[in-house]
Amino acid sequence: MIKNLLILSGFTAFVVFLWIGLTVFHNSIDTQIPATTQSRIIPITPNFDITTLDSLKKREVIQTNLATDAQLLNDSATKSSSIVTPFSAPTPASESATP
Repeated sequence: MIKNLLILSGFTAFVVFLWIGLTVFHNSIDTQIPATTQSRIIPITPNFDITTLDSLKKREVIQTNLATDAQLLNDSATKSSSIVTPFSAPTPASESATP
């Protein structure tokens, strides 16, 4: 019985090591960056434009009230133009069309 457990544990260890080895081999081949992408990759310079960052910190925050803005838009639309509604009037049928 111990001989069977030893054989089973040896086979399991062999399968685990084979599995890990094949996974490492597959990842080393499969995860390379294509040449077209590699040529487009450029390093980012660590120098930041401090004046631009400072001007972004100093910019004005704009807040709006959507209800007030909608009311202003409605008021200006009614003042500037009249609302045109479609009107459909029935057209009389000719007398020859009636049976």
